[in-house]
Amino acid sequence: MGRKPVPRAPPQRPPLTSPTQWRAGSPPWTPERGGILWDNLPPEKTPVLLVRFTAIASTDVIEFVKERLLEHGLLIVAEERCPVAGSYSDATVCIAVSATQETLEEEAESVGLVKPTREGTMEEFVLACRDEYVGIGRTDFFSQAERAQLVQSEFDFIRVDEANGSHSTRLDTLGVHHAHGGTQTLRQVLEANNLVDCIAPMHDETVREQLMWKTLHASLDSSIWSPVQHIRDYYGEGVALYFVWLDFLTVWLCVPAAVSVLLYGLRSCRGDSIDTCTFTPFYGAFIFVWAVCYLRFYQRHEARWAWRWGTYTDGLQRTTLAVRPEFYGLLRISPVTGRTELYYPHSSRVGKYVVSGCVTVVLLLCAFFFMICSLNFQGYIQPAHDRSRWPHDHDHPFYIHAIAQYSAPGAWFDPESTFASLIPVIVHVGMIRVLNGRYQQVATKLTEWENHETVVSFQNSMILKRFLFEAFDAFIGLAYLAFYEDDMLKLRNELSMVFSVDTFRRVICECLIPMAFKFYAQWSKEKGRKQFNPKRDFDADLVDLVSDSKARSHAEEYPMTTETGLDPYEQFDDLLEMTVQFGYVTLFATAFPPAAVIAVIANAIEIRSDGVKLARVCRKPLPVRRASVGTWHTLMSAIVWLSALSNCVIFGVTSQQLAQFAPEWYSVRDSGGKFASETGQYVVLTIFALERMLIVIGIIVFIAIPPIPDDVSEAIKHRAFVWAEKRRSARLAGLRERLTNLA
Repeated sequence: MGRKPVPRAPPQRPPLTSPTQWRAGSPPWTPERGGILWDNLPPEKTPVLLVRFTAIASTDVIEFVKERLLEHGLLIVAEERCPVAGSYSDATVCIAVSATQETLEEEAESVGLVKPTREGTMEEFVLACRDEYVGIGRTDFFSQAERAQLVQSEFDFIRVDEANGSHSTRLDTLGVHHAHGGTQTLRQVLEANNLVDCIAPMHDETVREQLMWKTLHASLDSSIWSPVQHIRDYYGEGVALYFVWLDFLTVWLCVPAAVSVLLYGLRSCRGDSIDTCTFTPFYGAFIFVWAVCYLRFYQRHEARWAWRWGTYTDGLQRTTLAVRPEFYGLLRISPVTGRTELYYPHSSRVGKYVVSGCVTVVLLLCAFFFMICSLNFQGYIQPAHDRSRWPHDHDHPFYIHAIAQYSAPGAWFDPESTFASLIPVIVHVGMIRVLNGRYQQVATKLTEWENHETVVSFQNSMILKRFLFEAFDAFIGLAYLAFYEDDMLKLRNELSMVFSVDTFRRVICECLIPMAFKFYAQWSKEKGRKQFNPKRDFDADLVDLVSDSKARSHAEEYPMTTETGLDPYEQFDDLLEMTVQFGYVTLFATAFPPAAVIAVIANAIEIRSDGVKLARVCRKPLPVRRASVGTWHTLMSAIVWLSALSNCVIFGVTSQQLAQFAPEWYSVRDSGGKFASETGQYVVLTIFALERMLIVIGIIVFIAIPPIPDDVSEAIKHRAFVWAEKRRSARLAGLRERLTNLA
């Protein structure tokens, strides 16, 4: 990281007298909560990062790692040894890492952490000017998220060997395989040799419980907004921005939800259907304008938070933290900084992009085949419904009789049956989840193979791959029914069923089921521990360790191991699901207006369930500095602009909505509205004219509403003014000094 390692004497390992050996004094146990209270410990002695070694890691390897951490100013504040279930002698070792204030400040300068100054600006932290920053010297100068981020940043970029090769020689002696020459980091070597299987920040029991209840109580005291600032201080900007986005989207969805309820009331009073209601097309136009305004106002809302947190990107912040520790390449002197860096030519990555694209296309074709099978299973592909297009069953290119026969009238899954028709929908949603899960593994392997240098580029590549695949899975069936079958009723039924089932699936699978498994796992461990005989099942070195802690539960006895055993938090899935939900609301607005109502209810539950999931189900995620949701906003923008075309096509082709205004253009049949061949050009012209009008309106809205609010713009100008004044003062001081020397 550009600093010389501080040589320190290797730690003397004390005898292990308890499962958790606390180097910084013994924090009080809280058995009623199954955790540890950190409130009375100074920051330097509070565990920040957990590193779990596997059972194959020898004591010498663990001591080597601890020595390397100490050389870089990191502290080992606790150590825990947990016996491996079903083994007589194996045990995993978990260490808790912290850092001194001096080390944190050095790392903050190295990575360009932005902090508020006494002059009212947000500046990168500089050690030489440390007295200029607000709160310097206080124990809470760095938030818990910033402490975790800085400690892990220091850990991630510790090289295997940085000097005379002595560390490399020692690893060879220990039998640890690694690349010579100092190109690999310590973390890369440990993970490649399966010596470490978990590196994650450690939860603070008190703070996470308080934060969870604040998130849950937000709905009870009529507050829509989540405790975003508290979330940021504990989980970091990456998680906080997700809640900012979800909060803002939920509030804005209340407007189309109210309009859709009003539209439903008007249809009921007039006795109209979704096809014959003359107000429904205007709802589609309203949704487009609403979505464009939402995107612009969210940019403004997000910019305020980013500026407040010091992550606003105006071209002045560095991106050292964004480098991936897994990145590999050739060592070279950077033409920008003049320092040694790893380099991987872009030309070597182009061929990998082509291979990734081909693999994705092949898997998309497989997903399309499964979608066709699912639509046959649900009874949506029936050539008999429109013999004018398909005189015989075999004329329909996607009809599969062997599958479709089970959804025929009177069959097992008759579409007219309320309960039997739900089974194919549930199977369809489950199949989508399975396909998405399999592709997630493929996409991860492909993106790692592409060897992206920065976290941002790696995440953008993953987002693009997974969104294309999962959006294809989610929307291709609806697009098929809307634009190929031209069946408004089937489209509405499929959209309402899939959207509703997937919403309930999210809440159940992401929060309720994991919590149930967690409680069951704890109960199973307790049951197995009661039947456990330490004198019979373990060697003498561990008899006292196990016997002295029999009265405590597994979570109390091994708090660090228990925490590293939690599932990792996958924010990617939450962001993806919200983006797909946004597509359901906007792309098919005129087919299913109540989607906005369902989305509001689902998001209100999602906010609370995500708070519980972060606190109780998942281990603490690594804090990530971000200024925005990035690529997700770009994808939502693409969905909005595409919704102008999709809703206009539904208005003019799929439904009979345009026929209510120009009935002479259509020949209405039992299977739906079909325009006559001699007037078809008027319908096509109307559709594209309306779509272009909506696009123009959207562009006008984008131009009329600036993406940066005035207060942030003024703060940016003030910062530039302060910098200019400092440079001017420095030049004048230098000029006076030169004149004095000449005199």
